[in-house]
Amino acid sequence: ENSTYIYTMKVNLVVVYDLDNVIVNDRYVPCKIVCDHIKHAHANGSVLFIASHNLKASAVIAHIGMTRYFTEIVSGRQPKADMLEYIMDRYKIHPDQITFIDDQIINIVPVAMLGINSVLFSCESIGLT
Repeated sequence: ENSTYIYTMKVNLVVVYDLDNVIVNDRYVPCKIVCDHIKHAHANGSVLFIASHNLKASAVIAHIGMTRYFTEIVSGRQPKADMLEYIMDRYKIHPDQITFIDDQIINIVPVAMLGINSVLFSCESIGLT
């Protein structure tokens, strides 16, 4: 059910992905269905970002050959809501233009409170562990 949703969800103008357990699992193996979604969204004109607490996010994305799909990779220890506010401010994006995908409810709730469509998703939920 979760994997069907990520594959068929409406591709918004802007999609912000978490890295760990969304794009890759804990061994940095890419989640095929999410990588396919990224390619599809990019091909259809969506602007894509990563917001991650993983300080090696750029290196991980480069390692799996996905760098070219992302406008910016924002990584750091600040809360995800702060990362999303930075993206909105820098790129002049309105909250209702964004879909945020993360594997932890603790990140989803504050981002949703900004008026951003938020999706709880983990690659483990579709059997990629």
